[in-house]
Amino acid sequence: MSLEASPFSQSARLGDADSVLPRIFRGLPAVSDGILIVDDDLSRRGDPGLDGVSFVDDRVIRWEGLQSPSQDLTRLIRRGASGYPLNAFISGNRQGQTLRPSVGSLSDSDVLLLASEVQVVIHSIYDAESFLLLVLDEEVNAFLGSLI
Repeated sequence: MSLEASPFSQSARLGDADSVLPRIFRGLPAVSDGILIVDDDLSRRGDPGLDGVSFVDDRVIRWEGLQSPSQDLTRLIRRGASGYPLNAFISGNRQGQTLRPSVGSLSDSDVLLLASEVQVVIHSIYDAESFLLLVLDEEVNAFLGSLI
């Protein structure tokens, strides 16, 4: 299988990534009834103050529904992890199942469902000043293309 790069791309001055992300997050609920998942690279199970999070083994997973305000989703990207490296994903709802991870340990089947529904992979680049979005879903790709 070959991957073809999307014609969508947008660059911004360093430091302006936080103004681009809310624009994307505002429109995503129209094409995806999914969630934003952030792998918290700084926290581990057992750390204080981990209310309302999920765990995959020892890893802390933070998430918000895409229906949340765009500022909250941007804040989750910035505060849910150190930012570099950033492992974040948008998981959709293509199989008709509600994607709302349970608080606490996720089962193997929960992790498999979330992984099978990934529509976008988000990584930080340029020392966490910008983001790379790897889009795996045609509807989301079309939406991003419409932002140009």
